[in-house]
Amino acid sequence: SGQLSSSVHYTFQVVEFVTRKPPQDLVVLACRGNDVACADPSARFEDKSGTGLVELDLPFGFMGFFEVKSANTMPALSYLTRPVLGDKRDRDLQVTAASTVQALAAISGVPFDETKGIAMVEAFDCTKTPAAGVHFAESKGSSTAFYLLNHVPNAEITQSVYDEDNNVADGGFVNVLPGFVTFSARYGVDGPMLGEFNAAVRASTVTYIDMYF
Repeated sequence: SGQLSSSVHYTFQVVEFVTRKPPQDLVVLACRGNDVACADPSARFEDKSGTGLVELDLPFGFMGFFEVKSANTMPALSYLTRPVLGDKRDRDLQVTAASTVQALAAISGVPFDETKGIAMVEAFDCTKTPAAGVHFAESKGSSTAFYLLNHVPNAEITQSVYDEDNNVADGGFVNVLPGFVTFSARYGVDGPMLGEFNAAVRASTVTYIDMYF
């Protein structure tokens, strides 16, 4: 061996945000970054066993996103922000049931407009640990920002909080205008810019972006 393989084996577990159970009738497409409608997927996975464990064989160096659909959760787009250069087991993707979104919207005080989208953004430091103290923004500027505090959206705080129990430090936006949106991250509200990433947002869909610095 030792030669570069032409394909990489990429796996991740999909669970519902609240119940932690795998969604029903899960179908995942691997889509190149410029194939916004995912008309020509690079790989496809159907969860016939019902375990929620996604296994995809991707072209070496694949960059793009996963389109994740199921019978009982909102559609999701999960973006890769760096190329896949080897076999990888990624962390869990927490998708949301529509009822969860409405409940979370009620908690955060922001009703969800189904003609718009939701984005979940997370920054990781060089040790691949979710980073606290990061402030996220989105270029359309029309949405309401929130951060997860104890696994619940909070629209009052202005930067990410590390949740040790779940190993997450998510920020997010509700009611993002569909289309291409640039998401940015900086240390603190007025601190240095860490980076930005351009991703597609769809109506009634949750877009997930992991940024690495």
